[in-house]
Amino acid sequence: MSTTFIMRNQQEIINLLRKLPKGYDSKFLRKTLGFATTPTLRAAKERAPSRVGILARSMGKIQLRKARFVSLVIGPRVKGAFRASRDPEKNRGGWYAHFVEFGTKGYTLKKRKILKTKRGIAVLKKGTFIPGQPPRSFMRAAWDSTRAKVEQRFFDKIESRMELEVKRLTTKGVL
Repeated sequence: MSTTFIMRNQQEIINLLRKLPKGYDSKFLRKTLGFATTPTLRAAKERAPSRVGILARSMGKIQLRKARFVSLVIGPRVKGAFRASRDPEKNRGGWYAHFVEFGTKGYTLKKRKILKTKRGIAVLKKGTFIPGQPPRSFMRAAWDSTRAKVEQRFFDKIESRMELEVKRLTTKGVL
């Protein structure tokens, strides 16, 4: 039995996905989302400010499996091999990405602070103003530049794979 899908709008795709059995739809959507979001990940890595390059290397796709809906996050990985370390040689985590994206606010020291630097020890007096950093929104810029492409890739992939998925499920006897 051959079924041909010609999808003209997104609502038809959504209705077809709802007809898939529970469990199969989420697996199918995870693969499709992973494929579709690749341009955003590439753009985010290219636009990430790189003094050392740690932030760009830590960028990746994170699938939230315990979420109620199929979810995929593009951002810095901070667990496992990307865990932050005090040793600069081992530090691969991008835990500070939100500071870069949204900036930081300046503040005044309420008490004296001693900093150990490469040049020695620096003493900051009480009342010293520490300036904030301006926002450098690389993630927002990456998403804005690739949004249309991601949506197009997502729906094209669903359209091309839906027929194969239905065939596969009918041979298994699920549909």
